[in-house]
Amino acid sequence: MALLLLWALGAGWLGAPSAAAANTPNVWVHQCITDLETEQEVCTTELLTIQDGVEFVLYFAHNPDGPAPLVVIGLEETFVEFLVTVDDKEPMRADQCEVGMCYFDAEKSTELLKRFKRGKKAHLRVEMEGDEVVLDKVITLRGFSAEFVKFALKR
Repeated sequence: MALLLLWALGAGWLGAPSAAAANTPNVWVHQCITDLETEQEVCTTELLTIQDGVEFVLYFAHNPDGPAPLVVIGLEETFVEFLVTVDDKEPMRADQCEVGMCYFDAEKSTELLKRFKRGKKAHLRVEMEGDEVVLDKVITLRGFSAEFVKFALKR
């Protein structure tokens, strides 16, 4: 349920428009909503990026009790691979991909969070079935840390 909620949050499907969707692409933003079922606040630091007219949202879902998982969402197609390379570090592969999304486990997300906070740029690559690359783009990490820290400041 939580992952589905986060997917809906990133896509801006929960009533209020997504902060990323309301902003210029490639700008990091922080947003929070309240899950109507659990009454828990769910916050993300996210970036909207567009390739060939297709929108992708990359976000870290904040978790006060543990690591913030990194997720990418996009097309309603089956993703088979998501690679993230920050600056010149070793690429990291998502642990699970499915229809319209991929995400990293807690350990990899923690490492990626460190890299995002210290890095300057990240290369994102998403493949679908049949080796079709649907996202192959370098994004800026400028502004990520400033937006991410807003979650800690709220607490």
